Amino acid sequence: MRKNFFALAVMLAVTLACAGTQPTAPATSAQNVETMVAATMQAWTVNAPPPTIIPTTPPANGPVVSFENVNFILPAEVATNALAGSVSAVNVTDGPMSVNTPEHIKFEFDGYALYGTFHEPHIIVYPAQEYAALNEGASRSIAKLQAILNGTAAPIAENLPFIASFNAGQLFAAQIQVIQFQSGSGVRFLTEYGQYFATANNHDLFYQFQGLTSDGKYYILAILPASHPLLAYDEKPETAPPSGGIPFPGYENESELTNYYTNVVNLLNSAAPENFTPALTSLDALIQSLEIH
Repeated sequence: MRKNFFALAVMLAVTLACAGTQPTAPATSAQNVETMVAATMQAWTVNAPPPTIIPTTPPANGPVVSFENVNFILPAEVATNALAGSVSAVNVTDGPMSVNTPEHIKFEFDGYALYGTFHEPHIIVYPAQEYAALNEGASRSIAKLQAILNGTAAPIAENLPFIASFNAGQLFAAQIQVIQFQSGSGVRFLTEYGQYFATANNHDLFYQFQGLTSDGKYYILAILPASHPLLAYDEKPETAPPSGGIPFPGYENESELTNYYTNVVNLLNSAAPENFTPALTSLDALIQSLEIH
């Protein structure tokens, strides 16, 4: 897949693919994550109140990142530089359809607040109808997103859109919020993906935003790594979290795993936005400032 990226400085108003799969599951936990996660998510979403909508309030200052018909404001506490470019279409007929994408715009970040994470920080803007036509997973995810935004589905874990190109399932979802940006709205949350029940950790955790412009023409996906001081620093099950964190129970008992993810979600939901790195308010501000002409 051809990529043309242009390095852009953020000293001025600037003009300015997706992550791979998780490692192979341990033998003790090689179960279908889609069905297992679906079964356990219910535990923490049954009584979840609908989140409030975060209105559009872009940051007062910061460099303007602009490429073609897309621009946003980049808070200094999130990243220092941006890369932008067009990515060529992929349309395979004899391979995994999950890789199919129309030509789209991608933004990557330099000087991001976190480094050495599993996911690279980026924002992608797809033409929505073309993406849905090429990729069945994207079509399902966009439909889930539309249902939340039009009020026919509650913004809770089991209804959330997923990332069509990931060969893994969402392990949990915390800090779920419907958020408005300059040209539309979407839903953001903190999550991890895995092919097995993995630990909640700062190597894999990220802020996921999926949105649609008000006219339905563009679908936005943001993957922005995030961390919290009470999570383990890496994905290894033997790595203990800091004091006050939730120890990983191992793979033997499914009910213990259900309780583990419930407790992790409760921990993250109770945390103040500024306790994360980058602060959730800063990531929200970036997304809120997004404008697509």
